[in-house]
Amino acid sequence: MKKVQGRRRKKKSTSRAYLILMMVFLAVVLVTQIILLYQKSEVYAAREQQLIEELHEQEDRQQELADYEQYTKSEEYTRNTAKSKLGLVSPNEIIFRER
Repeated sequence: MKKVQGRRRKKKSTSRAYLILMMVFLAVVLVTQIILLYQKSEVYAAREQQLIEELHEQEDRQQELADYEQYTKSEEYTRNTAKSKLGLVSPNEIIFRER
């Protein structure tokens, strides 16, 4: 009977060792996955910040284009374009030319 009890104790201790080894292995795998996910999270946060800055730049550009569109519809724009491209002169304007 003593031999049977000795074998049972060895089986229990080896099975506990395997169980502990498996738990340590799982813990290492989980910690590795947590670290990788944290690194991905940092990359995504940096990309998000970059995209937010780009969005603000594009919104500013959109506002500038809207302002320019209003300017092109104005009489001042028409007058300035006619003066620069066609040489248009107002009736009360004096032109000086170099010789």
